[in-house]
Amino acid sequence: MSDGDVVLVAAARTPFGSFGGALREASVAALAAVAIRSTMERSGLKESDVDELVLGVNFPGSDRSIARQAALRAGLPPEGVSYTVDRACCSSLAALALASRGVRSGDTDVVLAGGAENLSAVPFFLDGLRWGHRLGDVRMADQLVIACPHTGVPRAIQASDEAALHGVGRSEQDGWALRSQQRCSEAVARGLFDEEITPVRSPEGTPRPY
Repeated sequence: MSDGDVVLVAAARTPFGSFGGALREASVAALAAVAIRSTMERSGLKESDVDELVLGVNFPGSDRSIARQAALRAGLPPEGVSYTVDRACCSSLAALALASRGVRSGDTDVVLAGGAENLSAVPFFLDGLRWGHRLGDVRMADQLVIACPHTGVPRAIQASDEAALHGVGRSEQDGWALRSQQRCSEAVARGLFDEEITPVRSPEGTPRPY
């Protein structure tokens, strides 16, 4: 292997939880820390070996510096570098690309990279109330009603317009979605995800293996 080559040494992820399910109280940083610790154990690396943590997060909620929190929770040295990346749905892939770029440029040798999210933990927002509200209704904004932050157009409408533009009909979309769910269920039943998943203990104390 020559200088600048990039290799993936180990990987781990937490289970997929249902919306509002057993993991709804878990913070994004806490879930990320579980995956980080598991990856470190699988890799055989020491915490001091890690030069950088890059974490893609699309919905930080009311929190901030998610990567920094996750790094400290996972036991990485406090003097280490960590930063959070937001590139919407591509945040995790952007984090991996940045990690690869750092290794190839020679800036880093060992980087942890990935993504973290907990949509169940996204709060409602009361914009503009810091300075009071004299008259009229108070509106709570829900980040999960996803729309383009620049144009305000709902993502569902954007997706529909793109599908129409490229001639992708509803039946094709439904068929693809059904096939995806069937393949996922089959993979779970066959244990194909067992190796990559690290269990998370819910606040109620019940292990959640998937």
